[in-house]
Amino acid sequence: GGIAGTVACGPSNVVKQLSVNGLQVRGSGNVGGFAGVVTGGVIEQCSAYADVAVVWPADSMAGGFAGKIENGSMLRCYASGSVSASGEEGSTAVLKAGGFFGDISSSCRLESCYASGNASLKAGNAASGSALGGSISSNRGSQVIVTKCYSVGAVAVEQENSGETGGSSSVKAGGFIGHLVKGRDVFGVSDDLIRNLIRMMKGAEVHNRI
Repeated sequence: GGIAGTVACGPSNVVKQLSVNGLQVRGSGNVGGFAGVVTGGVIEQCSAYADVAVVWPADSMAGGFAGKIENGSMLRCYASGSVSASGEEGSTAVLKAGGFFGDISSSCRLESCYASGNASLKAGNAASGSALGGSISSNRGSQVIVTKCYSVGAVAVEQENSGETGGSSSVKAGGFIGHLVKGRDVFGVSDDLIRNLIRMMKGAEVHNRI
């Protein structure tokens, strides 16, 4: 990640007002513009202006802000910059990419966060469970709360092969969330005024510095 590979804090610890600007973050595994993995604590008013890319062969999660979120809270954070995941011909790796996060695997809270960068996934043979837009696969007993969050970037999937594991049905795509596994998660109602304002700011390149 641009700030750290892993952000691991206690629930009362706060990481606040840090920014990454103009980086290119590339690798395999968990890769994010701000952090590769977030495992706890509160991240508030932080931003990442970074291009993020993950590549085959390993299962990989890419997010404009965080590759993988395992716990914690993100408040008023945003990401701008392209996010891409790519797998070579014959790869059966699971690829997950999102403008803000790649994967959420446990309880967390996202509030007033947004992503304005474009996200893309190019898979020669993506495994079932691959997701573009980010995947929420929270464990039993955990809960993900998402409120007042937005994504205004373009989402693109390119799949070279078709078939049982390589067909387009193996890739889940969405603007903010590509794949939701559990049903206990909570999503707040979006605010059209704020969403339209973000879209206008994106068009004016206010938040696209890369």
